[in-house]
Amino acid sequence: MVFGKIPPQAIEIERAVLGAILIERDAFDVISGILTAEKFYLLKHQHVFRAIADLQARNLPVDVMTVYHQLAKNGTLEEVGGAYELTKMTDSVVSSANVLRWGRVIFEKHLQREMIRVAGEILQTAYEETEDVFEMLERAEQKVLEIGNQNIQNEMATSADVAFKAIQQITIWKTDDRYITGVPSGLKAIDKATRGWQAKDLIILAARPSVGKTALALMLAKAATTNDINPVDVALFSLEMENMSLMLRMISEESGVMLYKIQTGKLSDDEFKKVNDSASKLGDRNIYFDDSNGLTILTLRSKVRRLKKKRPKLGLIIIDYLQLMSGEGRGNREQEISGISRGLKQVAREEKIAIIALSQLSRDLEKGGKPREPQISDLRESGAIEQDADVVLLAWAAAEDAIKQDASLTNRRYIRIAKARNGFLWRQELEFDTTIQRIAEYEAAQAEPKKQQGGTWKPIDLPI
Repeated sequence: MVFGKIPPQAIEIERAVLGAILIERDAFDVISGILTAEKFYLLKHQHVFRAIADLQARNLPVDVMTVYHQLAKNGTLEEVGGAYELTKMTDSVVSSANVLRWGRVIFEKHLQREMIRVAGEILQTAYEETEDVFEMLERAEQKVLEIGNQNIQNEMATSADVAFKAIQQITIWKTDDRYITGVPSGLKAIDKATRGWQAKDLIILAARPSVGKTALALMLAKAATTNDINPVDVALFSLEMENMSLMLRMISEESGVMLYKIQTGKLSDDEFKKVNDSASKLGDRNIYFDDSNGLTILTLRSKVRRLKKKRPKLGLIIIDYLQLMSGEGRGNREQEISGISRGLKQVAREEKIAIIALSQLSRDLEKGGKPREPQISDLRESGAIEQDADVVLLAWAAAEDAIKQDASLTNRRYIRIAKARNGFLWRQELEFDTTIQRIAEYEAAQAEPKKQQGGTWKPIDLPI
């Protein structure tokens, strides 16, 4: 009894489903995609279904006698009521023709009970007043979402259905002469290789400190909101810097006025006008900042979901940076980071949105005083990061020895796509003006090609 009422259930239909399976084994295959033992209301019905599933898993016959012996083996025969109860189940069924419809009724009753259970837990927590109210709200949203995620499964699609949808999508691409199908990055070579940031993708951007990860993230946010192809709203979660610091960097980059001058207020009237105009422009862009400490997957999912309801054009999330997110506190730090990366991928898929997560690279890159070109294995506490990511971007600076020989490499940055599930592996040269925090594509035509670590890079021609 919950709130003075009997929970939603359909006992006779549960008995009919089990009886149908006992007289016709194929009935199990029909409903196994939507039912598990836990979805039955009566405990004895759960035991019977579990015994049937055990037999199916070993490809053994399913009938009253085999299920009887499996129940005895499982130690649940007495709870079910013995052979007599099993026989009663088959007596009430003539055919398994309607077993799928019956299974859906059982499934719906289970969902109703789950919603009642979650509502009761939320009610109890609210009365106890032992948890922060905002954390309680986020956890409540997560519990309701989990009901759907854990219970609702998509039916298997036929090759004909998938092929038809593929041709529809290809036709759309064919009639649109633009090669970018996602959110533009603002970097031409990267856009050619990835076709832009795709919805549901998790993109990892990794580098060592001082390479310019945050400046690059801000540039990507700006490009996403101001492009002419697919402008979207952006949510930027910063765990390292405050919102004001990020905005000052953006104003410096937009205005071209040295960041140091802005931070000290030592501006001429002309510079102040540029700064003021730039701040006004930035204020019109749909970028949403969050510098809350202790960001978890739970709070991220909740905030993104609420923002997307207000801003349906939300198309890109940027997190600076992944290693500063808080895990569930289970296992070691590498296991926590792995859980965080999987959670980010889930959020990207659930909300149909691209997520760019900045990440640190290992200190091993700098051992011996001779930095090398980074590899995916250099991701700090990598764990499942490289497996979960759809795209991995690695950025690095020129080596000190190379800079001593050629001072023009001081602000040079290199970025390469080390993993791309649906694109090309690529690399590109960038220029990072640290005085105004501006990252831009390096125009090779302005100077002779330079030797890079790992040899001379030659671009790959793409059919676009």
